[in-house]
Amino acid sequence: MTGNSAHIVDVPFWDYMVRIVQVLVSLAVLFLAAYNVAFDDRAPNIVALFAGCWGVLILTYYNIGVHALPFIYNYIAVVITECLTVIFWAASFGSEAALYAANKDTGSFYTNIVTAIIALSAFLFILHVITFIIVAHGIKKHRANGHPLFSPQGRKATERANARAATTNVSAV
Repeated sequence: MTGNSAHIVDVPFWDYMVRIVQVLVSLAVLFLAAYNVAFDDRAPNIVALFAGCWGVLILTYYNIGVHALPFIYNYIAVVITECLTVIFWAASFGSEAALYAANKDTGSFYTNIVTAIIALSAFLFILHVITFIIVAHGIKKHRANGHPLFSPQGRKATERANARAATTNVSAV
């Protein structure tokens, strides 16, 4: 990587495809949990709603940072948010599973939605653990190769301004 993307951790192409799947499944959980919260605002449904919102927001940051605005990308922020995301999805499917176990009304539409949220949340938990491992491996290689932590954009702009100032001062003499 060169230019403004030298600080972005290099990951395999399939990781980007997994991120797209994560966004789509997070949206599905978000909508299912929102439906459940509208009729039954118990804590597990709210946790699933939060995890869905969190997943969509964090994946939006990641995709924008990697593909559109590389100067906002910071791999430490990616690691921290990925860890939090794993925790939130674990809490989501764990609390929904406890709600399902406590609910005796099996076969209802509500119970079917809870089951779907459990399955999708567990799937997202596994996907985020996989992407966390891939990003951690990429960061290890990134640091070993001596790539910067932050975007070099600010430093290059300062160097260009200093070079312009030096040539202006030399030509004035």
